[in-house]
Amino acid sequence: MTRNHYESLLQAATPALGYKLVPPPTSRAVSDKVAAKQNLLNLARGIPKEVYLELVIERIINESWPVTVLREEIEKLGVRPQGRTRADLSRQLLTLFYDPGRLELVFRGLDKETQAFYAQLLLNLELGPWKSDRDAGLLLRSLSQPITTFTQRIVDVGLAFETGPGQISIPPYLLGNLPTIYVPSELLAAQPPQRVEVSRLAYTAIQVQQFLSFVGTRQMALRPVRQWVPPQDWQRTILRDVVPTPENVRSLSKIRQHESLVVEVLPPEPVLMAADLEVFSRTLGLPAALVETLYHLLVALGVLRPGSPVQAEPALLELFVSLDPGEQLTAMARALPGLGVWGPCWQFWRDSHVRMQSHYRYYWDVISYWETAAQTFANLNQVLFQYLALLPHDLWLAPDVVAEFLSKFIPKGEVLSPYRLLQFHDGRGSWDGFLRLYLEAMVTGPLHWLGLCDVGSDFGGRLTAFRLHHLQDVVWQREKALSLPPTVWKEGERDHWAWKGEQFLLRPPVPGPVMRLLQLWADPAGIEMDWLVYRPSVQRLHAAFESGETSETLAERWLQSAGAAPPPELLQWWQTWFQRYGHIRLYPNQALLLAEDALTLKEIQLATSELREGFLGLIDAKTALLRSGEVDRLLQQLKARGYMPKELRTSKSQAVASPADSEVE
Repeated sequence: MTRNHYESLLQAATPALGYKLVPPPTSRAVSDKVAAKQNLLNLARGIPKEVYLELVIERIINESWPVTVLREEIEKLGVRPQGRTRADLSRQLLTLFYDPGRLELVFRGLDKETQAFYAQLLLNLELGPWKSDRDAGLLLRSLSQPITTFTQRIVDVGLAFETGPGQISIPPYLLGNLPTIYVPSELLAAQPPQRVEVSRLAYTAIQVQQFLSFVGTRQMALRPVRQWVPPQDWQRTILRDVVPTPENVRSLSKIRQHESLVVEVLPPEPVLMAADLEVFSRTLGLPAALVETLYHLLVALGVLRPGSPVQAEPALLELFVSLDPGEQLTAMARALPGLGVWGPCWQFWRDSHVRMQSHYRYYWDVISYWETAAQTFANLNQVLFQYLALLPHDLWLAPDVVAEFLSKFIPKGEVLSPYRLLQFHDGRGSWDGFLRLYLEAMVTGPLHWLGLCDVGSDFGGRLTAFRLHHLQDVVWQREKALSLPPTVWKEGERDHWAWKGEQFLLRPPVPGPVMRLLQLWADPAGIEMDWLVYRPSVQRLHAAFESGETSETLAERWLQSAGAAPPPELLQWWQTWFQRYGHIRLYPNQALLLAEDALTLKEIQLATSELREGFLGLIDAKTALLRSGEVDRLLQQLKARGYMPKELRTSKSQAVASPADSEVE
């Protein structure tokens, strides 16, 4: 199915077949902003190791390990047990066991073969819940000695607990405390590719800032949601939320009630409108699929509110932009695996390189398709990230070999889906082929864009290799997983920017203070060669002046941020508009208080607390601007204090002016 075929499918999804378009959900604010802020910080900086340690201690206490076992494990670590209670001994044992310095020391002390075995053990024990045979060794290379020899070495140095004869256990949440560990690379390595696309973190950070800048100025509604209403009552009960292809709808009409259903699911449309996707794609220099990814990630982080119209959540946006660019990208990378409302293969799905089927049994409980799909895609993303994190970094890997390696751990896709409801295939009906496409979509799309891998291809553009960076740090919750060195322009250097006609150009990377200042008075207008293009905006500049900026303060802030005076054209533009600013002022829906002289107004200000509370500002020495809602209360106070105010109102009941008489009775 080409893209034109997908468009034909959408056109064939007519009301006569039960399809309809409904408005998207209404935008709603984040309910628990405190929790959302903490979640954002945890994603950006990693959950503190102390939090994980307390969870493990509580778990060991609840499992009621015998005191004698706790003492023996502490002594194996070369320390004398302290404390008498199970709680005290559990805390001592796990504090010692999880110490990052100890873990690195004992791991580096192992021979290379045992280190490689431990990495493979993590794949099998810690990360292998999806395998059909969890006892399979699945070793990447043969071992020189029996497996029991290696497991005993690992237990002896304190990298795992022995739970029984020949059985070991790696405690939870240990990965973030371990040193860098990779599985052997011999069978996964690829030849250096003919073409290389290196990830550019600085550009990605700027694209995120530009997108958020657009959201603040562009009115955007989400696309209407396509739904399907089954023709039969029993199908309406079972097939909740699912949208079949038009061809499948015709076949479903022939299914009887007690027969199993196989629904060929129609690929979902992007949530952003086509016009907005086109503008973002052109302006940011991103394919539409990555614009879609960026939107979903910002919603997942709470920076954007879910629903239509697209709006920022002010408290979360303020926190997000205050983070270092590396922390922003780390938060997005850590949010990506749990992003169940989106999958990197959706463009492959729309182009018919990927198929998804939903299987139902008449005796099942009612299951929401979208809830199941979200959980399935989240599981698939999580599994892929966990396994990729243990693959060698900074080394070219062969995607075909890696996909084959992954298929040994995930032999069937339906095991990732609740009730085994959803099944994935490539265009030829192969799960292995789907996994290869999914890996390619993830590697060439969000992982490359977020700076987690470089991609290599042949001269025909076919993916032949990829090279991971920082992924283990991201997945294993290490601090400073993605760090961008602070960008500083040397004082006096002017080759970082240029004024070209009605456009302002900057050469990235751009210091954060300059980017924040830029958003006060310019709109992003795309990327030209290696330059970021901005278009000066009178509307933004006016808002900056309204907030207290002047042409002088903008020039001073530019000097401090950029290390040099602003371009003459830019300074002149600021000055020209500031000279025009404020010559005419409008005060809609406000009230005026006019006194005959300045002394009377000062007297009223001192005598009347209500005036101070409702006071918006002075227009001149004898004219004050008031909140219209405070007028009636102010009139009562003035009369009570002996004034005889003269009140003027419009034809409507709301007061718009309330001049005070200068005579005092």
